[in-house]
Amino acid sequence: MSRAVRILGGIQFPLTDAFPDNPELGRPVFKDGILYIYSDLNGQLTWYPMNQPKATHVHNQIVPATEVLVTHGLGTNDVMVMVYDAFGHIMEPDIELVETPENPLETRYQIRVTLTEPEGFKVITFATDTINAPGVVTEYLNAQTITVNGDPVVTQTEFQAALDEMSATFAKYAE
Repeated sequence: MSRAVRILGGIQFPLTDAFPDNPELGRPVFKDGILYIYSDLNGQLTWYPMNQPKATHVHNQIVPATEVLVTHGLGTNDVMVMVYDAFGHIMEPDIELVETPENPLETRYQIRVTLTEPEGFKVITFATDTINAPGVVTEYLNAQTITVNGDPVVTQTEFQAALDEMSATFAKYAE
């Protein structure tokens, strides 16, 4: 069995274990579940990831049901959900993202799948496996509270105190 990413129109990207030694600009490579393009980014030749690694959860509902609450354990409701019937065909059931803040993180986020007729099915849930945190260079930052998954992580006052401490630490090396 060949593993590859196939795009409509016949384009196919074979899975590889290593990047080529001397790639041509624009060459695609499918490695470790990520599609890369060899690109020129501001004069720097690099392999640019076209997608992020994904964390997944698969729920097989073998006993026919009209409603199932799936606990995916991905730590977020920023997810993509695909539902397939027993024959592998995509289904379009009602999907509700459920969050129970009082639950521990591993059971806080769930997906309610509702069908009109009872049947067995498979729910595949995808979430990003990495945090995409952009860098910001600034002399002034106005943020009331920084939150992750709705939970406060740091307030503006705490953040400013940490920045002031870092600035004081680095200032003595700048002289």
